[in-house]
Amino acid sequence: MQAGVERDGGRWAGAVVHYRRYLRYRPDDFAIWVQLGHMLGESGDPAGADQAYRTAHALNPDDADLALCRGHLARRGGDVEAAIVFYRRSFEIDGNERAATMLAELDVETGGGSETEQAPVHGGRLDGWFERSVSGVLSEDGVDDPWVVFRAGDRLVGQARPGRNDDGALEFRATLDVELGENGEGVEVIARRMPDGAMLEPGPFFLFPPSRHPADHAAAWSVPAEIVKPYDLPAGREVALFVTHSRSGKVKPNVLPYVRALRQAGLAVFLVATVDRPVDLPAELLDSVDAAMVRRNAGYDFAAWAHALKLHPRLYGAATLYLVNDSVVPAADDARIAAIVDRVRRSGADLIGLTESHEWRWHVQSYFLAIKPGLLASRSFHGFMDDVRLLTRKDHVIRAYEVRLG
Repeated sequence: MQAGVERDGGRWAGAVVHYRRYLRYRPDDFAIWVQLGHMLGESGDPAGADQAYRTAHALNPDDADLALCRGHLARRGGDVEAAIVFYRRSFEIDGNERAATMLAELDVETGGGSETEQAPVHGGRLDGWFERSVSGVLSEDGVDDPWVVFRAGDRLVGQARPGRNDDGALEFRATLDVELGENGEGVEVIARRMPDGAMLEPGPFFLFPPSRHPADHAAAWSVPAEIVKPYDLPAGREVALFVTHSRSGKVKPNVLPYVRALRQAGLAVFLVATVDRPVDLPAELLDSVDAAMVRRNAGYDFAAWAHALKLHPRLYGAATLYLVNDSVVPAADDARIAAIVDRVRRSGADLIGLTESHEWRWHVQSYFLAIKPGLLASRSFHGFMDDVRLLTRKDHVIRAYEVRLG
């Protein structure tokens, strides 16, 4: 958080110090290596920035935004040839529009040296895909009455005729005829606009099997739990359902200041402690929360949230329900948390997260989620939470719950 404070204040050198300190303990954090590269570039150390970007590339060589940033760095340093290589790579990965713009600019500057005319024509975009379902928007671009076909290898697995939405765009949805086994491997599918055969971006994409365990696996609320401080708040409050894990019997030191920051921002806090052994909940912490329960550690955060909702269905009546956990270390300035909460309040979205991920497929990460009444009151969300089970592997939780919620 302190590195972010320095970065947001334009103090690049200070941010560099904090990022380097963090990376000594977490050298495999791709995103922070990228941030370090940004800060070194801003502070006038292009060689250091290049080294940080190279380290990030070794961790994730197929990140389009990283390739774009390396192109920017090379261009600022006058190495146009290298910039073109990086911009091309960014464009090849996911059709990055910014990279295409940079290539076009360099094409003009170099008299055609970047060969942007060879960039592929895209027939539209895929907005979402999961299990057998896929949706997106087709581009017309002079093609009359287009439709979309889907192939897995040489096999046709689906097709769809689009319809116009309220904005006049050609939207489509399809359920594909693919076999998704239980071995965890995805099926690679390519979508093309017809009749010209232009590929939709990004593509190819992968469909993965559901990672839920069999129905006889225990429900999230099947583990022992004890209500330590009853939940008696009226409906209509903004509530943070805060999960903290205690392995040792002690509460992590960042929990109390995080709870206080959420309370300072105007949220009620319902604490759910998931424990591997008896836990000591300090009186100061219990005084700072509006409700608290302790449950045996099983099923990760989604199981803890679902357990609390099962015992206290009035939480579905919250003005906004925040699903948060203890993996955030708040800054000393409570106003930073308050600013996030204020931004959530101004948002018209039903589901809000702080960060996104493209692991398995696009989703918002679940260490801080805000759910507005439109989603809270929906049958689909109630069914989703009623179906949460005690999964034992984190990647299964991501695919079965985090991705599905997104």
